[in-house]
Amino acid sequence: MIRRDTLILIVTGYGSSMTPEMRDRLDKTVAFCNGKHPSVIIFTGGFTQRSVPQSEASMMADYVCPRLNYTPLIVLEDKSHTTLENFKFCASWLKTWPKYKDQTLIVDCEVTRRASVILLSLVYMRKLPRVETSSWMPRYFGLHELVLVGYNLAQLTIPGFAGWMRGSRLQRAERS
Repeated sequence: MIRRDTLILIVTGYGSSMTPEMRDRLDKTVAFCNGKHPSVIIFTGGFTQRSVPQSEASMMADYVCPRLNYTPLIVLEDKSHTTLENFKFCASWLKTWPKYKDQTLIVDCEVTRRASVILLSLVYMRKLPRVETSSWMPRYFGLHELVLVGYNLAQLTIPGFAGWMRGSRLQRAERS
């Protein structure tokens, strides 16, 4: 059994709009938190839609935090625009936190990002996470998931590719 005071939960964004699907996913996050009481919850995701004046991280935190039955340390990481950046920026914060080495890492993500989350957690945080996929999509390891892993491997290994991906994501955010 994992002690409650040794859990870190990273909640990754997937769009800045509170859709019914996102609300359902976040309700599952609330239920998980109220049952397991992670000591730290990191909401991660930047300003990914120009038409929405709120980051993914703050939108999720605004929904989840009032529904918690306890008070964890809340961290908002709102600079990222890609899954790789979610983990790169979270890792930067976690490395400054003295208790990090003794913590169990749990990641709440959209199901098609599951394999990428494991890869990026190992690369940036040097930890194998437990992955919770509270998602509206069926649980599968499909082509979309393989493509996302390929993009993340390319960002890690091909010089300049991560910058290109960020620029592409920022352009898409400007159009939305």
